[in-house]
Amino acid sequence: MSQPQMSQPQWTNPAPKKRMSTTKILLLVLAGVMALAFAGCTALVVGVGKAVDDEVSGQPKKVSGKGVDDGKSATLGRDIVKLNNGLEVAPGIPEKYSPDETAASTDAFNYKVRVTFTNNGDKDIDLNLATIKAATDGGATKEIVDSVNNVGMLNGGTLAPGQTTKMTFGFSTEKKPTYVNVDVTPGLFKTAHFTYKF
Repeated sequence: MSQPQMSQPQWTNPAPKKRMSTTKILLLVLAGVMALAFAGCTALVVGVGKAVDDEVSGQPKKVSGKGVDDGKSATLGRDIVKLNNGLEVAPGIPEKYSPDETAASTDAFNYKVRVTFTNNGDKDIDLNLATIKAATDGGATKEIVDSVNNVGMLNGGTLAPGQTTKMTFGFSTEKKPTYVNVDVTPGLFKTAHFTYKF
């Protein structure tokens, strides 16, 4: 009687683990480095953008509710006031200057202010009647008329839609002022009020 043969247990080898190729590893590392670099560049661009914004913050900007008859004064050299006819008024900061000897209404301290007018309305604007007045704490404040240096010659003419013109206004004081208030009245329209601290 033959002995029954015992069947040998069969062992199955587990499937070999797939190893990531060196190329794939390098690609993943490279992708990570690029992602970090992109994030850094984005932060840099944002930082530079903010720095630029901060740098040009002193440039004239349009303001609403300021500079017109029913609002607070705007700031010379910083703000642009838009009147209800579409005219934008943008004076620069006061600059010391030496008037010509033939100039009228000069004094110990003499300043000039360049005012830019831009017609963003849809009709012509007559600037021939434009007036600019100054008030300071420097004693008697007078408007300079200096034809040689074209200061105080407020002959703006007619400004068509889209056009820009500039006028230079001058004022003098007996003493050195600490502030000046400037009122710009382009014809019969509302007055734009500005102030400046020296």
